[in-house]
Amino acid sequence: MPAHPMTTDATILSQTTSDLQQYLRFDTTNPPGDVRAAVEFLGSLVRRIGLPSQVLTADERAGKLNLLARLKGSGAAKPIVLINHIDVVPVEREKWSVDPFGGELRDGTIWARGALDMKAMGMAELAVVAMLKAFGCRLKRDVIWLAVCDEETGGEQGAKWLVEHHYDLLDPEFVIDEGGGGSRGLLTSDDRIVFAPSVNEKQILWLRLTARAPGGHGSMPEGETAVEILQQAIGRLWAAKARIENAADHPVVAEMRRRLGRLAENRYTNSITKHTITLTSFRAGVGEPPKVNVIPSEASATLDCRLLPGVEARHMLAQITSALADPRVNIEVLYEPTDEAISSSHETVLFRTIEQVVGELVPGAVVTPQLLPGGTDSRYFRSKGASAYGFEPMIASASDLDLIHSHDERIRVDEFHRMIRILHEVVRRVAQA
Repeated sequence: MPAHPMTTDATILSQTTSDLQQYLRFDTTNPPGDVRAAVEFLGSLVRRIGLPSQVLTADERAGKLNLLARLKGSGAAKPIVLINHIDVVPVEREKWSVDPFGGELRDGTIWARGALDMKAMGMAELAVVAMLKAFGCRLKRDVIWLAVCDEETGGEQGAKWLVEHHYDLLDPEFVIDEGGGGSRGLLTSDDRIVFAPSVNEKQILWLRLTARAPGGHGSMPEGETAVEILQQAIGRLWAAKARIENAADHPVVAEMRRRLGRLAENRYTNSITKHTITLTSFRAGVGEPPKVNVIPSEASATLDCRLLPGVEARHMLAQITSALADPRVNIEVLYEPTDEAISSSHETVLFRTIEQVVGELVPGAVVTPQLLPGGTDSRYFRSKGASAYGFEPMIASASDLDLIHSHDERIRVDEFHRMIRILHEVVRRVAQA
């Protein structure tokens, strides 16, 4: 007889922890984002479970591969997709306390780039599928495990490419992705545990600003240099920043306030209540290191702008252009929203199941939909009508979440196991509904 579905197999938990350590040792930094070796490893895990799978290749030479595995249901309801991304952001090795690609287990914590974003979630999702198969659960829906490339650079050859070219293989009713888990002391100032599945996310607008002027010898300046032109323009933008960023609450944030009351005041909640503009790079200089006595002929900077859903990028671009107030500064759009930012309903079978399971397994926790400040692959599925939720059900502190895209990224093993347990019960119930 199969184990009871509420039982989490200890052997699978132990094996998945070891698998996660091995997975984290693959350097899938993007750029360049070559995931071939990692996909081969993931394929071996899928074969061990005994699932049919296929590699969907967007660009073989660049190593842009995606892996799909399917646990078949009866087909009485549309599939649920468990999506995760293989690629990770770059590291500054000298700032890490450990090898960022070592997957080291120390005092109950696994350290590595991707531990939080989001290789642990990928392994947790695969463990869920393994348990569903091992327990012999009768499913009405296919459960699709989908590991994709390129999320950290916009999903061009990952989720976006799959939705554009292979949506017939997916066609889900529901998607579970990264982006909204449990926390304490993040969304509220009290000690409540809050699970906040994301139902929408801010829109991404990435810009490069470039100024050009004659270069020359540092001892003989003439007129404004490219560096000065750009620095002064950014100064004007920053003087207008508060006005440009100000915005009314999005309906999802209003629902958060209704359920939680007063939100905590921190950089996370600040980022979901308004537009944000962040200066992420400023580059100039001739030579490496730059020569002090050479005036560069070009200076550039990048802006990471995140817009509340419903605001068109062209309106933000117009305000930024007006604030820079210098036609000598060229504005290049590196990435802009292409689809309407659609919110998934928080009145679906999946969302209600999340509420039920969290209530059972984490008594006293509060559940609320949330607006995510970052971007995920969920947006591509929402644009096709699927209900997509960011849901990584571990309990993290604000300091834990600060490790994402930062130094010494790590995940506690007990929280990794909590994520598997909650995900398993949520997916089982929904796949049988």
